[in-house]
Amino acid sequence: GVIHLAAKKSVGESVEQPHMYFEQNVQGTMALLDAIKAADVHHMVLSSSAAVYGSPDVDAVTEDTPTMPINPYGQTKLAQEWLVRDLSESGYDLSWVALRYFNVAGAGAEDLGDTGVFNLIPMVLRALDSGQAPQVFGDTYPTPDGTCIRDYIHVQDLAEAHVAAVTQAERGGRTDIYNVGRGMGFS
Repeated sequence: GVIHLAAKKSVGESVEQPHMYFEQNVQGTMALLDAIKAADVHHMVLSSSAAVYGSPDVDAVTEDTPTMPINPYGQTKLAQEWLVRDLSESGYDLSWVALRYFNVAGAGAEDLGDTGVFNLIPMVLRALDSGQAPQVFGDTYPTPDGTCIRDYIHVQDLAEAHVAAVTQAERGGRTDIYNVGRGMGFS
């Protein structure tokens, strides 16, 4: 089987360089699917994204919430899902699971942390470490502190979700999409 985790993931960068995102995320997935067929692989887990939903006007996003991505990143993740689905529906025997997740935080080990300048947790920790108040943008949301609500999931919990998805895909004959999160948001 295959766990497909490879993709460019910065929303802002996807808006600035949409062609690169379609090339990397969509064409890369097409090449992977060709390799899957050539190697006679029949089980797959796709690491997708809640960005496929866009900005739905609902309190809780479920797997039945319509997909309406609002940026090239979300569009490419939805296109990946379509490509995998289309292969499985074309007569090729592919059992697959897609995991759509929201905001990943943490690292399995200190040296594996993503310290990118636009990731919220590292931004907050850098500010606190330097004795400054963290800058949080957005203060008009209907929440106690005015910031938006996000459902964070720890990277180790997400890894366990991928292992569970592998087990399900290995059962064969199934296609499922799951949202992965804690089910509760934090502002």
